[in-house]
Amino acid sequence: GVDSRPGRGSLFGITGPLASREAIDRGTDTSTTGSEIGLEGLRVLCIDNEPEILDGMNLLLDRWGCVVLLAEDADQALEAVRKSGTPDMVLVDYHLANRVSGLDVMAGLDRELGCSVPAIVITADRSPQLEDAARARGYRLLRKPIRPAALRALMTNTLKNLA
Repeated sequence: GVDSRPGRGSLFGITGPLASREAIDRGTDTSTTGSEIGLEGLRVLCIDNEPEILDGMNLLLDRWGCVVLLAEDADQALEAVRKSGTPDMVLVDYHLANRVSGLDVMAGLDRELGCSVPAIVITADRSPQLEDAARARGYRLLRKPIRPAALRALMTNTLKNLA
């Protein structure tokens, strides 16, 4: 509803159904947890040269129950892997600082670890060449702007394809 009075302001209201106590206790909201989709305990390395992006990814993935490792560049990514071991998945921005690409960082990580780690390359780049390059290396591609539901679905799908 809307109630507006000139010179006094406006009041907006929304009426919706109430959830039952049982539904609340069951935790039927699946948007904030990862256990329903198999992300609980997943070790995820996030690589992005923008600290604000890393903070946001950390909050989101933590809410889904993931164990999150953060890195701003290739050196920090290697350090995180040396300290914490091989991640289950890497989320890497394509355009990093100093003209370094996420694909280059992943190549270095794969060499260091001696295996190919599942990765999702995140980019605003719409070129088919990048899509082909990511696919050729076995990586998934997620275009910006990122929607949490799309990221979660792609992560889940990536895990399903590994099984």
